[in-house]
Amino acid sequence: MDGLILTDADSPQPYQLKAMRLWQQLEREGKVDRAKTYHMRIEHDDWCAIFTGQPRCSCDPEVSFVLHEETACAYCRRYGGFPLGIDYR
Repeated sequence: MDGLILTDADSPQPYQLKAMRLWQQLEREGKVDRAKTYHMRIEHDDWCAIFTGQPRCSCDPEVSFVLHEETACAYCRRYGGFPLGIDYR
């Protein structure tokens, strides 16, 4: 993830590091294409502190990358495009 800027570089959320390692692994294995856009899916456990308003995640969430397909994306169907114009190409 070249050029990734964490909002709190001194203390990243554990899942941010997990996501970076996963992305790098998927790149090495040729399973992702930098020319395409992906959603990063973070699935926290039900008991995670993030759901109680705490700023830090207290679980070990599942992290995955899903190819962005604008026609299948609920956000895009509702708002007519990718969130905030972010494109990870």
